[in-house]
Amino acid sequence: MRSYLEQARVAFAHPPPPKPPRSDVPAAFARMPLDAPVPREWVERNVNLVQFTVHSEGSHHSSWDVPRAFAEDVR
Repeated sequence: MRSYLEQARVAFAHPPPPKPPRSDVPAAFARMPLDAPVPREWVERNVNLVQFTVHSEGSHHSSWDVPRAFAEDVR
């Protein structure tokens, strides 16, 4: 719970903290249907996206829910 509190303090600080710069590090993103929906455009705007996978099953804990699909995506 503490991490949620700390993030809320930062999010509602006045003035708000500066937005971090876009990362140039190559990144991959896996979208799971039972996790919070994140638009591809948002990911591309914030990181150097080189892989974006939309899975048909799984959740926030995809490595437990669908370990084979998770491992294949990492490979």
